[in-house]
Amino acid sequence: MGYLTTLTSIILINNDINPAYASGIEGTIPASFARLTKMRFIIMWSNSLISPIPDEWLSEAKLIGTIWLNNNRFNGTLNALFSSLPELTSLVLKGNEFTGSIPQGFGNLSLIELELESNHLNSTIPEDLFNAPTLKRLVLDGNDLTGSISSNIGKLTQLTSFNVSYNAMTGSIPREFYTIDSLVKIGFSNNSFTGPILNEFTSVKLRDVKLQYNDFTGTIPPLFGSSEHLNLLLLHGNSFTGSVPDEICANIRNNTIMDMSELTADCNEINCGCCTCYPLLI
Repeated sequence: MGYLTTLTSIILINNDINPAYASGIEGTIPASFARLTKMRFIIMWSNSLISPIPDEWLSEAKLIGTIWLNNNRFNGTLNALFSSLPELTSLVLKGNEFTGSIPQGFGNLSLIELELESNHLNSTIPEDLFNAPTLKRLVLDGNDLTGSISSNIGKLTQLTSFNVSYNAMTGSIPREFYTIDSLVKIGFSNNSFTGPILNEFTSVKLRDVKLQYNDFTGTIPPLFGSSEHLNLLLLHGNSFTGSVPDEICANIRNNTIMDMSELTADCNEINCGCCTCYPLLI
């Protein structure tokens, strides 16, 4: 394939070229991909590809904009050359076995989506990542990330999806996060976050809000009741007090919130007449 020097796209998804490997193509990405200097898209997810990802290829991939290598068997640390690809807008590496840190440098790119969930990354979120104003999807759940969320997250003014669920993160949600008015999906669940959830969300587009299993405190913001697109609001496994605001339950009963599929809370700690109560009674 390295001799197809005019090739611009490779799409090999969930293939079964060798019947002995039902999970798809196996082996490594060949170093000869370095000859494919016109490549713009490589989509090879749900195969059985393994490390290493060759430096020779990444060093020459000057035009590539989309790399989707999710759901393979890559391991080891993330190659720092990913963050130096000048045209890269979409990097999806979820569902592999990468370890170590998220490379510095992504903040210098015109990145739109970065999906690294379901790996074994164990660093903090690099500060320079919050310098990527074009970023819309930052999905990092299901790793071993530590540290807190930087106040510089407010610079990501186009962010629609942010998910750090199922990590080992701490601290409170910075006030600057609430100013991002493009937010649609947010996930903080299954960490050790603390502090209140402020009644200061500026986004009216919120659809999925996953806050469960942390140590959030204080009352539940009534502002959630003003989001007509709210689908999920998962509050259980925290230390909230008071009641779920009447605005939320009233809008559910009146079908103002048309798409609400699940609202959960610890009903032994807060009052809620419209929630699925935790712990679940069996």
